[in-house]
Amino acid sequence: MTSREFDLIHLFMSNPGHVFTKEAIISKIWPLDSDVMYNAVEAHISSLRKKMKRIGSHPEIVTIRGIGYKLEG
Repeated sequence: MTSREFDLIHLFMSNPGHVFTKEAIISKIWPLDSDVMYNAVEAHISSLRKKMKRIGSHPEIVTIRGIGYKLEG
């Protein structure tokens, strides 16, 4: 797991059921002066989902269409 993926899972686990927009994820995970695009968030979420699926994790990161992401299960 990369450090960004760890930061993401920590964010979700620390706030169960909370829906995070991409903007909120960027502001909480990346430094203020970074120029992160939404597709970077999507790529990290995708990679983390694959790793969670590989180990058979029951909680999963779900997309709330038009809003963001949350940990569910």
